[in-house]
Amino acid sequence: DAGALVVDAAFRNPGRARAAGVRHALARAEAAAPVTWIATTDADSVVPHDWLAHQLARAREGWQAVVGTVVLPSTSPLAVPHRIRYEATRPPTGTPWAHPHVHGANLG
Repeated sequence: DAGALVVDAAFRNPGRARAAGVRHALARAEAAAPVTWIATTDADSVVPHDWLAHQLARAREGWQAVVGTVVLPSTSPLAVPHRIRYEATRPPTGTPWAHPHVHGANLG
């Protein structure tokens, strides 16, 4: 059963919300699993289709973390100049896992 668990928080900050959710998940998972992999993304982000499979494969190889980028949907409210600057820093096509960027919306 893949349900959802809501963690109420009295702040409006994505980093703090993510940290509160991870703390809560880890507290619940400690007794249930000897090894836990936490993966995070944001509702307004699009990660690669093999995002979680890639992370879990690296975890099985002994990696302790995977960091990555996100692609903003075309409906993003970013202004055109900011969108152009953002796209200019994206990795070239064909190298989705080789990049100098880290986004909080793509962590494992």
